[in-house]
Amino acid sequence: MTEIENKMINMDLYEVFKVPKFILNIYGLWPKNKTNWAKIRSIISILNSSIFCIIMAAECIFAHHDFKSLMEVLTIFTAPFSYILKQLVFSGLEKDFLNLYNFLNEPKFKNIPKKSINEVTRPIRIAKTIGIGYQINCALTVSLYSVMPIITSKPLPVRFTIIDLGNLQAVMYLFQTFGLYNSASNNSSIDFIALGLMCIVKGQVSVLNKKIRTMGMLIGNNSDDLHLISDMKDIVVHHNKIIM
Repeated sequence: MTEIENKMINMDLYEVFKVPKFILNIYGLWPKNKTNWAKIRSIISILNSSIFCIIMAAECIFAHHDFKSLMEVLTIFTAPFSYILKQLVFSGLEKDFLNLYNFLNEPKFKNIPKKSINEVTRPIRIAKTIGIGYQINCALTVSLYSVMPIITSKPLPVRFTIIDLGNLQAVMYLFQTFGLYNSASNNSSIDFIALGLMCIVKGQVSVLNKKIRTMGMLIGNNSDDLHLISDMKDIVVHHNKIIM
């Protein structure tokens, strides 16, 4: 059996989620089979981003008179704030997501005709390329912010002028650095998952479209009615699986 035939019979649609799943597991945010230690990690992650948001919101209020300083803080503020919102939605729809995720193991999704394999693999390749590129870009951006205090006179990665930190500046540096990586990695992972799901649906719709076109040709050729009924049933089932 060739590699393509093997993919046709049992295609791994979960491949696109490997990287974001790995990252979310690090922070204990992957919704499936959470251990107590994973729950602790998730609390630390969400708590860090929440406190980070509160601190930056306070800094925005404190620096509202200085447009340049305000924009500097708001540029960073969007990452942890959007992550908190996405995580709230992700957690609220945890069961729905797991049902959808497990649903990708359906034979109708995994068993792809050889002639349609490219319609499914191409969107997945695109999703992986965009998603991984996006996450690398986020990591590089956060890394640049993190080393700014080392290579410049800037005291912290993110502006903080509410109080004089004194000896606690190193603690704030570590807190901000972790907050930036935490928000960026989890934020991009959730985006990556959403992109992966959309690309999988796109591939399945393309396969369904090809099935419909093929059946139309068979009808035009006056093919056997039983064969057409079987094909029609297969198309209806596949369609229902996609929209469920």
